[in-house]
Amino acid sequence: MNTRSATLNSSLTTRSPIGTKIEKEVTVKKRQRYIWPEAQFVRLMHGFRCEVRVAYQNREVDGRSVLELMTLEAPEGSTVQIRAEGADAAEAMRVVDRLIKSPAADEE
Repeated sequence: MNTRSATLNSSLTTRSPIGTKIEKEVTVKKRQRYIWPEAQFVRLMHGFRCEVRVAYQNREVDGRSVLELMTLEAPEGSTVQIRAEGADAAEAMRVVDRLIKSPAADEE
């Protein structure tokens, strides 16, 4: 999943016993064949006290693991779901939004 070159489609926010749960669908716009975008996503998510999961084609992986994200192999144009659940899920998703909308996404 190349989160740096993706567009945001929708979001859903709910409350759960462990905090806020937010889900977003992201369309992959440009698939790179190197590890950098996944690593940047993981690095950003490690700063939050929430669980981050990424799903593609009925398979869900830990959004804090570069290797697991890479195994999703979501091609250009595919839609992945990102879910954050916990104390600071809302802030984590704001960071995801900024990453996706970053002007640097178009430079690669």
